[in-house]
Amino acid sequence: MGKVLRPWTAIKVQETENEFIVYVTGREYTFQKNKLFISSITSLGQELLNGGLLLKGVDTDEPIKLTDAQTFLFEQADDKVTFIASAQSTSFIFNVSTTIEYDGCTFFELTVVPRSLTVRQAFGFDKFVLPKYEL
Repeated sequence: MGKVLRPWTAIKVQETENEFIVYVTGREYTFQKNKLFISSITSLGQELLNGGLLLKGVDTDEPIKLTDAQTFLFEQADDKVTFIASAQSTSFIFNVSTTIEYDGCTFFELTVVPRSLTVRQAFGFDKFVLPKYEL
């Protein structure tokens, strides 16, 4: 656990049924539990995001549609907090790590991996067609 320097204060996290709210000196960061990215950042009561962060691209000739999105609190300390989120589309699995430090510095790391064959496809019971995609 790192040290929180003055004038900042220790990070606090509040969890509800649908979201996490991170309290950092003068700011609030909100994560919906069913979204891949942070949904709101406020500073002294003013919203800083014009809208939630979006992932745009084409997957199998259609706009990417994320399913099964989940966000988890991974690590919490006085000086930083890290959330891990995951979602999938037809051809990809998306993982996002978001770390917020006590001074408000925020790091996002997006990992994209292709989905693998299903068991039925691997054994030749279902046909596998290489999908068309672009990010």
